[in-house]
Amino acid sequence: MTGQKPYMVAAEVAVLLRCSKSTAYRIMGQVNKKLAAAGKIIIHGRVSTKALYEELGLEVS
Repeated sequence: MTGQKPYMVAAEVAVLLRCSKSTAYRIMGQVNKKLAAAGKIIIHGRVSTKALYEELGLEVS
C-alpha cells in the first residue's frame, strides 16, 4: 500500500464509489463494525483503506 493513505474519510469514499456522503458513511460503518468485531481499533469518521478495498473486492493501487 505504498503512496496510499492508511485511512479514508467519507468524502474520499463517496468519490471512490460514486455515491453520496451518507451512503459512504453507511458503508464505512459496516466495515468498521466488522473490524471492531474482529477486535481491531477503529476511528469514527474514518475507515481503513485496506479493509475497505478488501471488503469491496478492489485492488489497492
